[in-house]
Amino acid sequence: MKLGLGIDTGGTFTDAVIYNFENKEILSSFKSPTTIGDLNICINNVLNSIDKQYLDSIMVVSLSTTLVTNACVEGKGARGKLILIGCKREEIIKYGREYGLPDVSDIIFVDGVVDINGKEIKSPDWDSFKKQILDIEKHVDSFGVVQMWGTVNPVYEVEARELIQTISSKPTVCGHELSSKLNYFRRAVSCLLNVRLIPIFNHFLDSVKQNIELKGIKAPLLIVRCDGSVMTEQYARSKPVDTLLSGPAASIAGGLVLSRQKNAVILDIGGTTSDMGIVENESVKLEEQGATIGENKTATSSIDIYTLGIGGDSQIAVTSDQRLIIGPKRVESICQLSFKYPSIKEKIRELIPVANKHVRNIGVFYYLVGTKKNSRIIDYLADGPKDVLSICDNCDISIYNNDLDLLVNEGVIMRCAITPTDIAHCQKKFNKWDSEAAELILTLFVKQFGFDETTILAKIEDKIGQLLYTMIVRKLYQYESKNDMEEEFYEFSYGSDSRLLNFDITCKFPIIGLGAPAYLYLPEVARKLNTTCIIPTHAGVANALGAIAGEIRITEFAEITTIYDNNQFVGYHLQTSNGVNLFDTYEEAEKQAYSLLNLITRENLAKRGAVKGDIHINKHDHSVKAPFQGEEAEEEFLFRFVKFESTGRCDIVKSGIIEG
Repeated sequence: MKLGLGIDTGGTFTDAVIYNFENKEILSSFKSPTTIGDLNICINNVLNSIDKQYLDSIMVVSLSTTLVTNACVEGKGARGKLILIGCKREEIIKYGREYGLPDVSDIIFVDGVVDINGKEIKSPDWDSFKKQILDIEKHVDSFGVVQMWGTVNPVYEVEARELIQTISSKPTVCGHELSSKLNYFRRAVSCLLNVRLIPIFNHFLDSVKQNIELKGIKAPLLIVRCDGSVMTEQYARSKPVDTLLSGPAASIAGGLVLSRQKNAVILDIGGTTSDMGIVENESVKLEEQGATIGENKTATSSIDIYTLGIGGDSQIAVTSDQRLIIGPKRVESICQLSFKYPSIKEKIRELIPVANKHVRNIGVFYYLVGTKKNSRIIDYLADGPKDVLSICDNCDISIYNNDLDLLVNEGVIMRCAITPTDIAHCQKKFNKWDSEAAELILTLFVKQFGFDETTILAKIEDKIGQLLYTMIVRKLYQYESKNDMEEEFYEFSYGSDSRLLNFDITCKFPIIGLGAPAYLYLPEVARKLNTTCIIPTHAGVANALGAIAGEIRITEFAEITTIYDNNQFVGYHLQTSNGVNLFDTYEEAEKQAYSLLNLITRENLAKRGAVKGDIHINKHDHSVKAPFQGEEAEEEFLFRFVKFESTGRCDIVKSGIIEG
């Protein structure tokens, strides 16, 4: 058998599947709680779960990981230095923060001008640049170089990198190597993130490889990109920024494989978030501008994923005016905590009689997951989880104090409270952890906040459905109209409280539900949207399947535009990721566009590990016709603007990776 091992590390669980490439079947699957502090632990846990009969037949391992996304959000990484060539300092001051760029004092600005056609106008002062690099080389770990119009002609990016490499052996990456997008702000963000993440990402890959080899698995390692395709380990090591949103991308890719639908809304409900993607004509919609992670707006192409902070581990809370709030904070479910520490049930019983004496939720527990010196709270939690009232009493702090929140945000302690997972246990719809603890925490919750215990379960389930419904309708509306509507519209259209109006929204695509909680909520959401809900077999491990059943895929673009000078026709401008070419006739430019796109796409497929690949080129003509017909073909157009999109595909089996 030709088998593959797919591994996905999510915010709550790390999943793995053994996949048979020959009959496209999942032979077995595994789950292990994700260890955020050290992802090696959870990956090693799933490796230990693999049946030994499969080990010798594993031909390839593919990994999707949250590591880069989490590091980006948390601001972690090496000391990277961004170098901007031909970019204006005042533009960075005005717009840089909006994109996530550092302060101008942390950026090296270099004079040097290349125009929009790639013509060199002014060469940088390389002697001055060399002196700047010598001054800072000992204080940084890596360099990122981005040039204005660097995607048209990256001549100064390349020269800067070569000069740096004569001085330093530290990693140096150019913006044009990561993206062909013109927006230099986004390219700069991508480039800086990339060089900062290289050491962290490579250390992680080294550890994963070591764990795989210790299990006797002799197979190449692939990584899932943020567009759902895969790339080789060697390619990924220099481009970790390409793995932003790797996990959600793998989920959508897995849902596409499982559902076998040409058109679908794919929604993965995890422990921390719900991630949605749109599939149309068997292709996943991509984010055209680039992935946005927190404040970082990158030029890295990704699946267009809409993420909502709601999942099985979302905290259920109540506002001062008795409104239910679910998410976006992630906590550990009480039923899961009690599974590990059964003694907390007695404490919940003690809290129930005094529940209505407090405004803040008292059904909250904390336990240690990290270390911190000189903290009374840490010392008090040393022997196990404690409820919030006990912590406040023994550590002399107020329940309104934010010390506990700070420790949670620092990853030192874990907060535990009532969640949708507890509710599912109370409804007898899910039975993985401690159902008795779930019922106790619900009793405490309804007594404290004055809810009716017979209706609260339905209210919570309805609220989750409303949030997921709103997520789907909003994204689909934005997808087609590029606009949005008021929040009240979504809430109003979901319910049936109106005496005078009845909204009847129909989703034309089926909803594919992924993740363990999907079957609890999505069938009702689909009913309200007048569509079908499909929960595929193995929906709970679609992310790991997407990691191993994906394909190597590359998309390249070319553009042909008319060039005028003083209102006189000059020729045609062809731009590809290889640079700019000028032609006298459109026919010459188009012929070269097809030729270059074939060449560039095939070369990039090979870089990502594909020996063979199918290439398809689409032409999109946005030209403007002149109001008259001239004698020559060129004169029939007032302006020609033609885009070519080349897509190269190759599945893992046909790539040559498995055979070596």
